[in-house]
Order: sequence, then C-alpha cells, then structure tokens
Amino acid sequence: MESYVKKFRGMFRLLVLYLLREEPLHGYGLMQKMKSLFKGYSPSPGVVYPLLRELVKKGLVEVAIEEGRRGKKMYRITEEGLKFLEEHMGDAEKVYTHAKALGEFFELGGRELKEALTLTIKRIPMLSESQKIMLRNVLKKFTQEVRRVVEVE
Repeated sequence: MESYVKKFRGMFRLLVLYLLREEPLHGYGLMQKMKSLFKGYSPSPGVVYPLLRELVKKGLVEVAIEEGRRGKKMYRITEEGLKFLEEHMGDAEKVYTHAKALGEFFELGGRELKEALTLTIKRIPMLSESQKIMLRNVLKKFTQEVRRVVEVE
C-alpha cells in the first residue's frame, strides 16, 4: 500500500508541476484547474497545500505574495522545477493525459459507477448467497459489454 501511495504522490507532484509551468497559480486556482481537468472532481486542500509546501521545500516551486489580493500566495515553478519536469516530461504528459481521460470517464457515467461499486463493496458482507450470485452475473455481463465497446479490432 505504501508504494502505491508514493507512486500516487509522485504522479500528483508531476501534475502540479505540469500545470504550474503554464502559469503561476494560488492554491485555490490550482484546485480549480484540476476540477476542470477532472470534470468536477477537485483534490481537497488537505492534499494540495501539503504537496505545495513539499515542492517549495524541495526548491521546485517558489511562493510570491500577490499584490493587492490580501497577500494571497502565488505558486510558481522554479528553474529547478522546470529542469525536474523536463527530465520527467514523458511521465508528466502521461499523467496529464490520464487525468483528462479520467475526467471524461467521469462525464460518461464513471462517477455513478464509482459510487455503485463503493456501495457494493460496503454491502457485500450483508448479501445473501443468491444476491452474490446475481451480482457475479451482473458484473460478468457488464465487463464483457465494456470490453466489447472499447476493444479496438
């Protein structure tokens, strides 16, 4: 589990740097940009701000206080951050492309599917054997149908 978390944080770090190379943003602006990218999903401030602090500490991002906007912190990628991003641009582009695809998946009904699967997992211990058999059949048919639609021949 820990390696998965590290991998996710690494991907998320690349996405933040990728977005900041376009323009400096404050934390809320970064979350809004991600919300647009993910078609409605936005990472929480509890995820974004610690990551921004980590990137600042590593010298990949710097903070500038924005004039006239109550001292809002603007985050901007540094030369070191650009160098790091350039070294990992292939991965960063894959992460960005994946994030866009995930956003489109959510628009196509993926959000509802995620909610249904979350509920299913939560309720599995309460299901009878006949319900489990029905669920197995539904999932099998569903996966076959999805593969039929998306597989390129």
